[in-house]
Amino acid sequence: GALAIPMALLLARAVYCALDTNFSVVASLRAALLLNAGGYAMSGALAGAVLAALIAAKIQKTDVKTLLDALAPALLIFVLFERIGEGFTALGISRPLIYDTLKSTFLAQVDDYDAYLRTWLLEAAGAAVLAAVSLCMGKKEKRPGDTFLKTALLYCLAQVFFESLRYDQHLKYGFIGIQ
Repeated sequence: GALAIPMALLLARAVYCALDTNFSVVASLRAALLLNAGGYAMSGALAGAVLAALIAAKIQKTDVKTLLDALAPALLIFVLFERIGEGFTALGISRPLIYDTLKSTFLAQVDDYDAYLRTWLLEAAGAAVLAAVSLCMGKKEKRPGDTFLKTALLYCLAQVFFESLRYDQHLKYGFIGIQ
């Protein structure tokens, strides 16, 4: 934990600064060091936490795969709370909804102009489900490391879907969101 938090913050900011097209307009060392100006990448944060686990396993002389298996559900709990936090920002919503089906449900966010899908809420729910699946897998897997690999695969597959719903233009290149 002592390594994971600073490394996750550092890599989240580094990935954002390196890959976000909006940041490239104002790219400078000073802008990169403005940590309270927003601009973090979930993929960088997760990579930072994994890197911290790899370093911790070496320092503690423990099995890396077993430590990563234990880390997998914790990462998803982090994603759950981060996505809930997006509900208090302008991030994590879809393009304007075309059909009225969802406009009057808790899944829609309505403002003066239109209604939008709360993708942050779907992502938070998805992270909660994946955390539960990861915990269940951890009890059944026989080989160390399999829980982490399967959880990472499921998370990446889910993110392909969720990123296609988002319209925050964060780390987007054309129609492709790289998160």
